[in-house]
Amino acid sequence: MKHTTVLLFVLLHVCISAPVHAQVKPGDQAPDFGQPELFPTDGKTSTLWVSDFVGPDAPAKTKRKALLISFCASYCKPCWKELPFLLKLKDDFGAIGLEVWSVLADREPDGLEAGRRKLAAARGKLLMTRTGSRAMGNKYMGSQWEMPALYLIDSTGKIKMVLQGLDQGRLGKLRKVIEGMLD
Repeated sequence: MKHTTVLLFVLLHVCISAPVHAQVKPGDQAPDFGQPELFPTDGKTSTLWVSDFVGPDAPAKTKRKALLISFCASYCKPCWKELPFLLKLKDDFGAIGLEVWSVLADREPDGLEAGRRKLAAARGKLLMTRTGSRAMGNKYMGSQWEMPALYLIDSTGKIKMVLQGLDQGRLGKLRKVIEGMLD
């Protein structure tokens, strides 16, 4: 009886504490999602999809060797410290196959507007959208969103590297992985 009670307690604890959605890991296929551009061009809003840039179905005219997705939020100070690094990556590697996509996680109007203002300086340099739903962010970050969150995806659509939180050493490693992917 004692062992059954302990086993039942352990199983109940695992079920309650397990995340609702799994977080992607290196080697996983990147979940595809489409989001409208944050800053439409010529008054026309396009919807951007992961599969527009990487994976077997990516069109030849938009296919990239690597896609770096960055989830950020207006209230996330490390996200804004990371933005110049993302812009530098795009400057250094954009012409040889890297696309950088910033996904604004704010959903409330005030946060969304604050995030738009912060991303305005990167307008035209990075792809920018916002999360359409919590479920989409959960596919990447799990149910506990830790930002900034970076997901490097290779040309086949597989997750190559995941970085959560701001760490200069890991950002340097990310740069080296990108260099290796684009050689």
